[in-house]
Amino acid sequence: MASGDETVLVADAPILVRLLERAELRECGQLPAHHLVLVDQVRAEVEPPSLRAKLDLAVTQGQLLPAAISSLAALAHFARLARRLGRGEAACLALAAARGWHVLSADRRRFRREVERELGRSRLVSWADLQALLATARSQENPHNRPADRPKGCTDMSQRPARRWRIPSVPMLRHESADGEVRPGGATEEGP
Repeated sequence: MASGDETVLVADAPILVRLLERAELRECGQLPAHHLVLVDQVRAEVEPPSLRAKLDLAVTQGQLLPAAISSLAALAHFARLARRLGRGEAACLALAAARGWHVLSADRRRFRREVERELGRSRLVSWADLQALLATARSQENPHNRPADRPKGCTDMSQRPARRWRIPSVPMLRHESADGEVRPGGATEEGP
């Protein structure tokens, strides 16, 4: 599946959903020397079914590589992990441990600690790490789109946020006086 210079990333469900929502899955599938893997248990966790259909399409287009736990040792490891983690997370970790792959996850709690404990920090790829990989790939494609040229928080100049000026909506009270004149703020000249 991957040679020695290539990195295989086993992605968990929240990462895949984010990539689908941001339309970045195709770019991830084109990262040089990186392969994104979809495990059956992770696919089952993705909701709604329309997103699952998009994952299936990404597999058929070669943007994601399908993978399953096949060895008995990895299956036993998955069963142990599934007692404390979700099925998708347990499958990611068991498969990464068995095959020497990396885990791609946005989790900052239990799953992250488990990955660091079992595989080490070097085999955990975070959302920020993935965005840095994508930004590097984009800047190599287009030398005029370097990270220093982009506004903070933008991964691509085409994604530059539009400037929006927000003017607070303050209701203005208007009242008519007895002589028919309109005065702002409820001020009237009606006296005793």
